[in-house]
Amino acid sequence: MAKVSFIIDKVPVDVRSAKNDFHRAIFEEMEKYVQRTLGTEKCPEHGQEPEVIYVGQDPTKLFPGVHACCDKMTRLVQAKLRI
Repeated sequence: MAKVSFIIDKVPVDVRSAKNDFHRAIFEEMEKYVQRTLGTEKCPEHGQEPEVIYVGQDPTKLFPGVHACCDKMTRLVQAKLRI
């Protein structure tokens, strides 16, 4: 499954240690969305799973990015997530 990470105000955040229940709920829903949309998607060439990284100053204003093994996989994930 794709890895989902969050960086808030330049600091990596673990979902389970979120600042409060509201922020935790946001992170969990975003994780579920990525997992539901990508499922067990792996690069057809390299067999590696992608990482989706949400970055922003605040959990309510996050921007997604994709880290993948190659450009083809990056474009595939971006298309599936519509980013």
